[in-house]
Amino acid sequence: MPPFTAAPKTRSQSDIPQSYVRDHLRVLGTFFQLIQANPDEQLLDEFFQRSTYRLQLWVEKIISTSDEGQKPLQDHELPPLDVALALHSLMLSPRRYFEDSVIRFKQLKRVSEYPLSMIVCFVT
Repeated sequence: MPPFTAAPKTRSQSDIPQSYVRDHLRVLGTFFQLIQANPDEQLLDEFFQRSTYRLQLWVEKIISTSDEGQKPLQDHELPPLDVALALHSLMLSPRRYFEDSVIRFKQLKRVSEYPLSMIVCFVT
Protein backbone atom coordinates (compact mmCIF):
# COMPACT_ATOMS: atom_id res chain seq x y z
CA MET A 1 0.00 0.00 0.00
CA PRO A 2 1.46 3.39 -0.97
CA PRO A 3 2.10 5.89 1.82
CA PHE A 4 -0.55 8.53 2.49
CA THR A 5 0.17 11.85 0.86
CA ALA A 6 -1.85 14.98 1.37
CA ALA A 7 -3.33 16.73 -1.60
CA PRO A 8 -1.36 19.76 -2.69
CA LYS A 9 -2.59 22.98 -1.15
CA THR A 10 -4.06 25.22 -3.79
CA ARG A 11 -6.06 28.35 -3.46
CA SER A 12 -9.31 27.97 -5.30
CA GLN A 13 -10.78 30.76 -7.34
CA SER A 14 -14.40 31.67 -6.79
CA ASP A 15 -16.69 32.85 -9.54
CA ILE A 16 -18.43 35.11 -7.03
CA PRO A 17 -16.89 38.58 -6.84
CA GLN A 18 -15.77 39.74 -3.40
CA SER A 19 -17.87 42.87 -3.77
CA TYR A 20 -20.99 40.72 -4.13
CA VAL A 21 -20.13 38.75 -0.99
CA ARG A 22 -19.39 42.00 0.88
CA ASP A 23 -22.72 43.51 -0.23
CA HIS A 24 -24.59 40.36 0.75
CA LEU A 25 -23.02 40.39 4.21
CA ARG A 26 -23.88 44.08 4.58
CA VAL A 27 -27.54 43.37 3.79
CA LEU A 28 -27.61 40.35 6.11
CA GLY A 29 -26.09 42.53 8.85
CA THR A 30 -28.88 45.06 8.35
CA PHE A 31 -31.47 42.28 8.61
CA PHE A 32 -29.78 41.04 11.79
CA GLN A 33 -29.90 44.54 13.32
CA LEU A 34 -33.55 44.83 12.35
CA ILE A 35 -34.35 41.54 14.07
CA GLN A 36 -32.21 42.34 17.13
CA ALA A 37 -34.14 45.60 17.59
CA ASN A 38 -37.22 43.50 18.40
CA PRO A 39 -36.22 41.21 21.30
CA ASP A 40 -39.84 40.37 22.19
CA GLU A 41 -40.71 37.04 20.54
CA GLN A 42 -44.36 37.97 20.06
CA LEU A 43 -43.48 41.29 18.42
CA LEU A 44 -40.94 39.53 16.23
CA ASP A 45 -43.52 36.94 15.18
CA GLU A 46 -45.98 39.72 14.31
CA PHE A 47 -43.22 41.51 12.40
CA PHE A 48 -42.55 38.41 10.27
CA GLN A 49 -46.25 37.80 9.67
CA ARG A 50 -46.73 41.40 8.61
CA SER A 51 -43.68 41.38 6.34
CA THR A 52 -44.91 38.18 4.68
CA TYR A 53 -48.27 39.83 4.08
CA ARG A 54 -46.55 42.95 2.76
CA LEU A 55 -44.48 40.73 0.43
CA GLN A 56 -47.74 39.40 -1.02
CA LEU A 57 -49.00 42.97 -1.50
CA TRP A 58 -45.71 44.05 -3.05
CA VAL A 59 -45.81 41.19 -5.54
CA GLU A 60 -49.47 41.75 -6.41
CA LYS A 61 -49.49 45.56 -6.57
CA ILE A 62 -45.96 46.72 -7.39
CA ILE A 63 -44.38 44.13 -9.65
CA SER A 64 -45.59 44.93 -13.13
CA THR A 65 -47.55 42.19 -14.86
CA SER A 66 -47.46 43.79 -18.29
CA ASP A 67 -44.11 42.23 -19.18
CA GLU A 68 -43.79 38.49 -18.62
CA GLY A 69 -40.04 38.37 -19.27
CA GLN A 70 -37.43 38.49 -16.55
CA LYS A 71 -35.74 41.81 -16.01
CA PRO A 72 -34.13 43.68 -13.14
CA LEU A 73 -36.37 45.64 -10.83
CA GLN A 74 -36.79 49.34 -11.49
CA ASP A 75 -36.01 51.87 -8.75
CA HIS A 76 -39.69 52.49 -8.05
CA GLU A 77 -40.23 48.73 -7.58
CA LEU A 78 -37.65 48.31 -4.80
CA PRO A 79 -39.30 46.59 -1.82
CA PRO A 80 -39.30 48.11 1.68
CA LEU A 81 -36.72 46.63 4.05
CA ASP A 82 -39.10 44.20 5.78
CA VAL A 83 -40.35 42.99 2.38
CA ALA A 84 -36.76 42.63 1.17
CA LEU A 85 -36.12 40.39 4.19
CA ALA A 86 -39.16 38.24 3.38
CA LEU A 87 -38.15 38.06 -0.30
CA HIS A 88 -34.62 37.06 0.69
CA SER A 89 -35.99 34.27 2.89
CA LEU A 90 -38.27 33.06 0.10
CA MET A 91 -35.43 33.04 -2.43
CA LEU A 92 -33.31 30.89 -0.11
CA SER A 93 -35.64 28.04 -1.02
CA PRO A 94 -35.42 27.73 -4.82
CA ARG A 95 -38.10 25.07 -4.99
CA ARG A 96 -40.62 27.10 -2.99
CA TYR A 97 -39.71 30.25 -4.91
CA PHE A 98 -40.31 28.42 -8.20
CA GLU A 99 -43.61 26.95 -7.01
CA ASP A 100 -44.81 30.34 -5.77
CA SER A 101 -43.84 31.95 -9.08
CA VAL A 102 -45.85 29.33 -10.98
CA ILE A 103 -48.88 28.94 -8.71
CA ARG A 104 -49.43 31.85 -6.33
CA PHE A 105 -47.51 34.85 -7.65
CA LYS A 106 -46.87 34.67 -11.37
CA GLN A 107 -45.33 38.15 -11.16
CA LEU A 108 -42.39 36.64 -9.25
CA LYS A 109 -41.15 35.22 -12.55
CA ARG A 110 -40.28 38.79 -13.44
CA VAL A 111 -37.83 39.09 -10.56
CA SER A 112 -34.78 37.54 -12.18
CA GLU A 113 -32.51 37.94 -9.17
CA TYR A 114 -32.45 39.41 -5.70
CA PRO A 115 -32.04 43.21 -5.99
CA LEU A 116 -28.90 43.16 -3.84
CA SER A 117 -27.12 46.20 -5.26
CA MET A 118 -30.25 48.34 -4.99
CA ILE A 119 -30.86 47.29 -1.39
CA VAL A 120 -27.22 47.93 -0.45
CA CYS A 121 -27.59 51.49 -1.75
CA PHE A 122 -30.74 51.83 0.32
CA VAL A 123 -29.25 50.58 3.61
CA THR A 124 -25.92 52.41 3.43
